[in-house]
Amino acid sequence: MRVPTTALECLSGRRCRALVCAWLALGHTSSAFAQRWTFEPSIEAQATLTNNATYDTGSRREADLIFNVLPAVSFSRVGPRLQINGAASLNIIGYADGTQTSRILPQANVLANLEAIDRLFYIEAELLTNQEVLNPFLAQSDTDSTFNKYTYTQARIAPYLQGRFGSDWRYLVRTDNSYTYTSQSDTPLSDAYYGRHVAEIVRVATPLGGSFRLQSDVTRFSDEAESDQHLEVALATVNYAFTPQFSVGLRGGYERSNYTTDEESGPIYGAELAWLPNARTRLAGFWESRFFGPSYQVGFSNRQRRFATDISVSRSVTTYPQLILQLPATGNVSGLLNAILIARFPDAVERARQVQDLIARQALPSSLPGAVNIFSRSVNVQTSGLATFALIGLRNTLALNLFYLKTDQLPDAAIPTTFITFNNNIQRGGSLSLNHRLSPVMTLNASVARRETRGFDQSSGNVTDQNSLEVQATRQLTPRSQAFIGARYQQQDSSSSFSRDSNEAAIFVGFARRL
Repeated sequence: MRVPTTALECLSGRRCRALVCAWLALGHTSSAFAQRWTFEPSIEAQATLTNNATYDTGSRREADLIFNVLPAVSFSRVGPRLQINGAASLNIIGYADGTQTSRILPQANVLANLEAIDRLFYIEAELLTNQEVLNPFLAQSDTDSTFNKYTYTQARIAPYLQGRFGSDWRYLVRTDNSYTYTSQSDTPLSDAYYGRHVAEIVRVATPLGGSFRLQSDVTRFSDEAESDQHLEVALATVNYAFTPQFSVGLRGGYERSNYTTDEESGPIYGAELAWLPNARTRLAGFWESRFFGPSYQVGFSNRQRRFATDISVSRSVTTYPQLILQLPATGNVSGLLNAILIARFPDAVERARQVQDLIARQALPSSLPGAVNIFSRSVNVQTSGLATFALIGLRNTLALNLFYLKTDQLPDAAIPTTFITFNNNIQRGGSLSLNHRLSPVMTLNASVARRETRGFDQSSGNVTDQNSLEVQATRQLTPRSQAFIGARYQQQDSSSSFSRDSNEAAIFVGFARRL
């Protein structure tokens, strides 16, 4: 069994080196401020015996023993001007019989914010590294597998000016510049740049308010001969607060883009609403008429002492690197747990530590499976719906995620899609995770999931359904270490031209320790 020694080849290149220099600059400025660093390293090891490592059918099925070692570290720094929060890990995956490629899969989520000039000039930097599914019609493997995956890394630097005029006016001038690198894929993919540049002035509704915003979006792929993809928007809003908790408004403006073969330009008009009946409940959203049809975004959230809900629906035009920059984690269980614990742990650092303790102690998933974003050089129109719920009881913890995602190539797109056979699709499904505390040191976790993927237009005829069940028992050995054992079963029914009916059964055992 051979395990590769190179883990971060996706972090090469002049742009990324410049971003690393920016990170170092942020770090060196910390010597001028009071420091409060916290680190928590951990390590996890797992062995999985599967009867179908290739997710194939009939005589093509191949069993294998898969080994995972996952060293990780989470860290934070809180100072008067510099805040850093992050986590990083390396998922080292090795196949004993070589049925799949052994790889080191890097994962990172690091965010830093520097107040360079008091209450005026700020610099925000972010690094994201993770794995994404390449083909939504193929089996979507667990974290202990490299099947049907590629790695993306996005580095972002965002200097901005932000301030106030009096008590009711505020302004923002900001430029977000992100560089996305793809690697560890059997199919060559492109690197990309995405930038969003914004100038905005806002008057708080007291009771009359409004805003004016200029925005320019730029997307560029490294191997494209075509020109950059641009979208320019000028948008004004006028809103009225009937009460401090309820306001409505109108939106209007103008936009221009070269996303299609013939440049599009035209008016924008719509409406918006915000309702905050109390500190724990929020409903806000807008609807607009745009060059690609209706565009909307509505979100509802509610936090109780032991229960949290997040529901959102949206429709927008987007590019692939923009998706990585803007979309939140699917089925973000850790985010809901964080919201539930706000009242009990007001300090953000301590609250984050409590969330990680709860997830580790009860073997909870930090996120639940959801829809996947398709790599594409073309511009897509995405319609999505997501509902996530979390409940913390005395001995039971429940997390539920429901999702819907329709990806449709923009008609007459100037740049064709990368994978024409599976770009246009509808994904829907859900997952449920239930944890029961058998004793102070023993927990039992069961999760079920279903995913349906349907192609349309150029992808018509491709249909895949995937069901999975997993059960895991975890025993706490010491306050900072635990052992676990479990089993899973997955079944896939497919009429896709590049996928077959298949099933997989596996058992696994592992050990985790926070150092």
